[in-house]
Amino acid sequence: MHRPLGRIPCLLLALPMTLALGACSDDDNDTNDTDAGVDGGSYELKTQACPGDPSCADEGDGTFYAGTALVDITPDLKEGPSFVDTNGNATYDRNEDEYTDENGNGVFDAVWIAGFDSSRPAVEVHDPIQARVIALRHNETTVVIVSADLIGFFYDHLLGVRERIEASVADQVDLVIWSSTHNHEGPDMIGIWGKTLLESGLDWDYMAEVQTKVAGAIGDAVDALEPAQVVHSAIAVKDATGNMEHLFFDGRDPVIINNEMNVMRFYRPSDDSTIATLVNLGTHPETLWSDNMAITADYPYYLRKALEDGVPGRFDGLGGMAIYLQSTCGGLIGPGHVDPLDASGIPITDNHTFEAAEALGQTYAEFAIKALNDTDVAVDDTAPDLQFKTREIFLRVDNFNYQAAYRLGVLSRALFNFDPDAYIDEGNTPDALSQLVYLRIGPTSMVTVPGEMAPEVFIGCYDGSCTGGWDMIGENNENPPDLSQADSGPYLRDVLQEDGSLFQWVIGLGQDEVGYILPNYNYQVDPVSPYISDPPGDHYCETNSLGPLAKDQIVTPLTEMIRGE
Repeated sequence: MHRPLGRIPCLLLALPMTLALGACSDDDNDTNDTDAGVDGGSYELKTQACPGDPSCADEGDGTFYAGTALVDITPDLKEGPSFVDTNGNATYDRNEDEYTDENGNGVFDAVWIAGFDSSRPAVEVHDPIQARVIALRHNETTVVIVSADLIGFFYDHLLGVRERIEASVADQVDLVIWSSTHNHEGPDMIGIWGKTLLESGLDWDYMAEVQTKVAGAIGDAVDALEPAQVVHSAIAVKDATGNMEHLFFDGRDPVIINNEMNVMRFYRPSDDSTIATLVNLGTHPETLWSDNMAITADYPYYLRKALEDGVPGRFDGLGGMAIYLQSTCGGLIGPGHVDPLDASGIPITDNHTFEAAEALGQTYAEFAIKALNDTDVAVDDTAPDLQFKTREIFLRVDNFNYQAAYRLGVLSRALFNFDPDAYIDEGNTPDALSQLVYLRIGPTSMVTVPGEMAPEVFIGCYDGSCTGGWDMIGENNENPPDLSQADSGPYLRDVLQEDGSLFQWVIGLGQDEVGYILPNYNYQVDPVSPYISDPPGDHYCETNSLGPLAKDQIVTPLTEMIRGE
C-alpha cells in the first residue's frame, strides 16, 4: 500500500545561518578520547560497572527490590491561557494575535510547546505531564529509571538532577537512567521551539523545578523499595494479518518498523499485586499534531491509564504504576499518518484528536496485557539480578544549525574539544558530552541511546518483512536508498542477543537527546547547503542529526560494553 503524503513533524528546526561557522568535517578520527579539552580545559570520560566497582560490591541478602514514585511536572502556563489566536494558525503572530500582558513587561510570556513549528503557545492543560520513577535494587547495586513526558532532556540537565538528589539518597543510588517519551505536546526543554527561531523556548526556572521535583521523586522511589519479582515478555504489535497501517507510520524510506513491544511487570511475591509495569515501544507521541495548543502527554497518558485501570468491557487493569519507555522512534516512526481503530475496530479518520490518542494508547496497552498473559513467551523471574555498565562519550557536532544554535544560546549545553573563540571548521569542531548505559535485569538486556535511533540500526530487516503493509520504497521517491549498500549486520539487537538475554530493549532518548541516529549508507546532506536544505528523497532527518559520525560513535562503544571489550 502506498504511504499517504503529508506534513512530516519537526524534531529540530533548521535555523538560518546567522553566523559564519565554517565547513563540516567528514573526518573519521575517534573523538572518544579520555584526555580531551573542555573549552580549553580538560575532561576525563567516566565509566562505571556495577556490581564490581568499589561503590557497589555484590554483597547483600540476594533479594531484588523495586519501588516507584510519580511527580506532576505540568508547567504553569503563565500568560498562555489569555492567548487569542486571531488568524487560527496555532502559532503566535505578534502583529495579529492578542494576549493579556499580565506582568506588564510588554512581552508575551508563555509555555512554548515543543515539536513541529516554533511559536506554539500552550493555552490549557488537557492532562498532566509527569515524571514516573522506578527504583531497582539487588544487593549493593541500585538503579533508578525515570520516564518523563518531555520532548527530550540533555545529559547536562540529567547531571543537574543528580546534583539535586538528597545526599543520603545519592549515596545509595549508583545510576539514574533518564528517558524522555519525546512528547510533541509538552514544554520546550531543548530551546528550539521558542517564540521565534532565534529565541530559546527553554524556561530555566521551569528546568530547575523539573530537576528538583524529579530528584525528590527519586528519593521517594528509593524509600518505597520492597521485595519484588518480575515477569518479562514481548509481543509484535500488528493485527492478525501482520498489518501495521493503523498502528505505525514510517516517514523515511526504506520503511522498516520495529514493532516489538517489550514489557516487564514488577510484582509483590506476597500477593502477586503489581508494583509497576514497564512498556517499551518505539513511536513518536505526536497524535495531536501541530495545531494542538493544549499540554498533554499524548497517547502515553492513555496507555498508562489503561494499563493501570483497565478499559471497561475490554480488559482489566494491572494496578500499580505504568511506565512508558520510548524505543526506536527515529526515521520518523509515529502515528501521524495512521487512522487508529476504535474499540469497535472502526478507523478514526479524524486522526489528530484526543479520541485518536486514546484509541492508540488503549490498543498499545491491550498488546502489553496480551504479552504478559502469553505463557509461551512470558518468563516469570523469581530471583532477578541487576547489573550495568556505563560509558561517557564525546559526539562530534558537525551540523551547522546546531553549531549556530549553540553560538546563539538557543541550545544550551557544554561543548568540548574546540576553541570557542575561533572559527569553527574541520580542525575546530566541537563535541557534546553524553552517556551510554548497558543494563541487565534477569533475562532482559537494555541499552540506552541518546536520541532517536532509526529502527534499521537496531534490527536491520532490509528484506521487506518489517513494512507492516506499507511500501518499503515509495514509488514517488526521486532519490531512493540503495539497499545494496546497507549494512549487513550484526545489528545492535544481534549484539545484545550475544549476552544470552531473552529480551532486548532500546531505551530511546536515554540520558540525552542529540537528534536522529541514522545508518551510514543512507546518510545524505545537500552538497551545496548541508544541514540547511534537504537533498532529494527522504533526508529531513539528517538536518536534525549531529552529523555522519554519530551512529558509529554511539553503536561502537555500546557494542564494546556489551561484549566486555
